[in-house]
Amino acid sequence: MKKIVLFAVLLGASLPAAAAYSWAFDSGAGKCTVPNTTTSSCTVTSTGPTVTATMYSNTNGSGANADLYTLETGYMGVYTGGIGEHNKDGCSSGSTCDAGDLYSAAPEHAIDNNQRYDSVLLSFASTVKLNSLSIGWKGTDSDMTVLAYTGTGACATTSTCSSSLAGKKYSDLANYGWSLIGHYGDVAVGAATGINAGNVNSKFWLIGAFNPLVNGSTLGWGRDDAVKLKSVVADVPTSVPEPASLALVGLGLAAISRLRRR
Repeated sequence: MKKIVLFAVLLGASLPAAAAYSWAFDSGAGKCTVPNTTTSSCTVTSTGPTVTATMYSNTNGSGANADLYTLETGYMGVYTGGIGEHNKDGCSSGSTCDAGDLYSAAPEHAIDNNQRYDSVLLSFASTVKLNSLSIGWKGTDSDMTVLAYTGTGACATTSTCSSSLAGKKYSDLANYGWSLIGHYGDVAVGAATGINAGNVNSKFWLIGAFNPLVNGSTLGWGRDDAVKLKSVVADVPTSVPEPASLALVGLGLAAISRLRRR
């Protein structure tokens, strides 16, 4: 019996831990590749899990109210300031397209909310707790919105939970298991902006220019935000015991050895 109790103590002594990692999305080795006007995503490696960044915007639709359009992938641009997006319906001018949203046209070559709402989906190889983000460039303003796929609640019982974004409206994401992490105003260039006060863990994160459609926000921050996402920092859960736990394990092994000698 003593051995069984001691074994249970040893199991409890191996406490869960987390390690912090960062991922950079500007150009360079191990980061996103050189700009490509027909590519929607890139995969970034680090000492932690890999992450794939994919550009999305509500450009799949027609008519006067683009806020009702559904999501589809956009085209990624990679700059020294980070990644930006130009949309599939981008054009130089016109009333039925995203006028001015071209690869080399500032500020809409960034992740912006002028006419359309741009976002980048970060798909990690394992669950992470996103802690901060950094931008390397901004336009007139830099308000941002962050969501995470949690997959819980009513959608779980109706089989509609899905981390997939294609064909969905921003306003419907809450029905598919997506949770608003927060709106963040005036994000500073070149500094880490803390997010995720609720310590949410997820494999899928959606980061974009300020987007009131995701929860009907009435903040009134407007649609003049444009940013380039440069990097993120996250905690990755590990099963490595803490030093104090290792000491307890050592004591337990010594006790087992004494019991065996008796």
